[in-house]
Amino acid sequence: MAKYSMPLLLFFFLNVFLHGCSSNLQNDQQQQQQHKLRARTDCRVEQLTAQEPTIRYKSEAGQTEFWDRNNEQFECAGVAAVRNVIESKGLLLPHYNNAHQLLYVVKG
Repeated sequence: MAKYSMPLLLFFFLNVFLHGCSSNLQNDQQQQQQHKLRARTDCRVEQLTAQEPTIRYKSEAGQTEFWDRNNEQFECAGVAAVRNVIESKGLLLPHYNNAHQLLYVVKG
């Protein structure tokens, strides 16, 4: 009976140790999220400036432009911006996005 108690005791202590490590990691992640939320409330809406796209990908039927989502203004608002420019007789294939979107058509 004694030779089985040592592995069982070791298993118990490892389980408690790993559970403590995972809870510390969760606390750190929660603190980072709270810090980001506090930073968003400190936004200065009256000082917004127009931004240019940081990345452009050209394709056969147009181009896709991305703005830097790590920009302070976009982080503050909690948004990301993408523009698809489709040439005449071009096609943009449907795709899935797991976030809310605001879409509008300028011409066509």
